[in-house]
Amino acid sequence: EELILPGGGKAKYEMAYHPLVVGNYEGSVTFVNDLVGELWYKLLLSSLAPEPKAMPEFQCELGQHQSKELTITNPSSDYLVFQLFSDNPRNFTFSPKTVSLEPDSEARVVVNYVPSSLSHAESGKITAKCVTMDLAP
Repeated sequence: EELILPGGGKAKYEMAYHPLVVGNYEGSVTFVNDLVGELWYKLLLSSLAPEPKAMPEFQCELGQHQSKELTITNPSSDYLVFQLFSDNPRNFTFSPKTVSLEPDSEARVVVNYVPSSLSHAESGKITAKCVTMDLAP
C-alpha cells in the first residue's frame, strides 16, 4: 500500500498482529520515501495465552449423548490447520478432529458429551493446537 502525506502532515497507520504462538517476539516495519530514505521501526511484540471459553453446560441421561457446536476462528491472513485434543475423551469427543481454515474464516466443531457417572459432575477441556506452525520450515 501507499501512504502519501503533505509536508508536516500526520497520519495513523494501522497494523494487525495475529500471533499463533505464545511468547515475546521482535518485528519491524519500514516506511520508504524517495527523498528521506528508509524509516525503520523496531516492534516489541507480546502474545498471551487466550482465556479459556466456557461452553454451556451439557445435560443428558446416562446412556444418551448431547451435542453442541463451538466455533474456531482464523483471524490471520494465513491458511491454518488446527488439531483438536480432549483431556477427557471418555466423556467429550468432537468432530472433526482436524480443522483447516482459510484466512479470515471460521469453522464449527461438534462436541459430543456422553455421561459415564451419576455421582459426580464431569468436565473436560478441548484444546485447538495450530499444527501449521509445526509444519513450517
